[in-house]
This record gives sequence, structure tokens and C-alpha cells, in this order.
Amino acid sequence: MKQSYQRFWVLGALVSLMIACGGGGGGGDTVVVVPPPSITSFIAGSASINAGQATTLTAIFSNGTGTVSGGPAPVAILSGVPISVTPTTTTTYTLFVTNTAGASVTSSATVSVTSASRSLNYTDPTIGIYKLIRNTSLSNSSHLVLDLVSSDTNLVSGIGFNISTDTTKATWVKVASADATFVQNGTIFNLGPSPQVQYGKITTSGVSSTILSAALALKGSSGVAINGSGGVLARIALDPVGTGAVGAVPLTITKAQAIVQGIANPSTITVYVGTLTLN
Repeated sequence: MKQSYQRFWVLGALVSLMIACGGGGGGGDTVVVVPPPSITSFIAGSASINAGQATTLTAIFSNGTGTVSGGPAPVAILSGVPISVTPTTTTTYTLFVTNTAGASVTSSATVSVTSASRSLNYTDPTIGIYKLIRNTSLSNSSHLVLDLVSSDTNLVSGIGFNISTDTTKATWVKVASADATFVQNGTIFNLGPSPQVQYGKITTSGVSSTILSAALALKGSSGVAINGSGGVLARIALDPVGTGAVGAVPLTITKAQAIVQGIANPSTITVYVGTLTLN
């Protein structure tokens, strides 16, 4: 009996120890295994677009939540559900997929943005003794040449004017790339031998405006009779700004004068300007 009692005591102690230690039936702490995040694909609907256009980004992923960065702020994305983006410049978007354990995987997609081509459209003024009209033979969609013409019956020996525009939409350029200055002589004045009175300079005015100052004059005191011929006194040119917003382009004569024979001082004249738009 004593031996049996000892065996039962040892068995009871062993069972108590196993219960206290979680033994006998497994148990203990539970380990949860989180599947790793996975990305199958991340693509742009159109990998190349023109400025102002939109495209989509589509991601196929599992075992996590998705976020896309690259735009103004990160945005959430669901697997298989496209989101719309409108980048203004070539942009690389990055997809982050993160699971509940904090593990993360990434993938990238680039959208190339091409600046839309712009053109300047000019409508001639219908009135005025002095006016700027489009030179149809020298102008094209990316290069606008304007002729200063006149039907003045006075004898004129020189002309000068300031004209401004919005530099976010148009820029002053030379009529021909080989020209020495930003104003080209027309068909009326004979500028004579060097040094000639032919001046064209660009200055900045304000945040987004530039002024073209132009002057042309004969050598000597005799004026040229325009006599209502509509002859060309001077030529100037503008090119469109490729990233400019479409719409009206300001084109303003801020000052204009002519040297008229028989008048001591330059005479103020009115130069009429047409309508300029960026398309």
C-alpha cells in the first residue's frame, strides 16, 4: 500500500506540473502568420499623354492595402479599380501595398507628358491709318509676323513704337533668325549705309509682360511719301509659348510716334492692333 500511495502521489504531482506548464495537450501562445503583400501589376492606361489630358492607373495586388504616391498627395487605390490622374509634367507614380504586419512592397509606373503644340491666331484691325496686320506669306502656326502699315499722306521719315504682350502666352522673336535686331525694315524706308537707325529691344515690364521697343528712320532730312499706299514701315514677330493657357493674348501699343516732315518734334500717332489668341 505504501508503494501504491507513493506512485499515486508522484502521478498527481506530475499532472499538476503539466497543467501548470501548459503541457500535455499543446496550447500556449498563438502565432498568427500574415501572408506577405503581393503586386501582380501596376500600369497606366496611357503611358504618354498631352498636357491637360488625363489617364488611369490600375493595380492588381493582394494581401494588403494600396496607396499611390506621385501626385499632389497620396491616394488610396483598390485592387482592380482604376484611378484617374492628370499630370502636368512627366511623372512617376509609386504603388505601396502594405499588410497588417507592416510589410510592404512597391511598384512604379511612369506617365510621359508632352506639351501640347500651340499656335497664334491674329485677326487684322479693320480701321486705322496706322495698323498692324498679319503678313500671310511669312507667318505660320508657330511664327506670327506682323506688318506695320500706313495710309498716311504726310511725308514720314521715321517711326517708333512700344508694344507689350503676355510672356506666359507669346514671346517676341526676330522676324528672320539671321536678323540683327527684333524689328525688320519694311518696304518704305531706305535706311542707307551703316550705321543705320534700326532699333529693336525687349524689356521686362511687371511679372509676365515684356515690351518691344522699335524704331526705324531714314538718313537725311527728306521724308518718304506713303501717299495712302498701305506700304510696310516695319515688321515684328511673335512665337507662341508652348505651355501657355489658351485664350486671348494682350497686345498693346503703349506709345507710338512718327517723324513727319515739316513738324519739329515727333508726332504721336495711333497704331491700331487686331485680336490675338493662343490656340
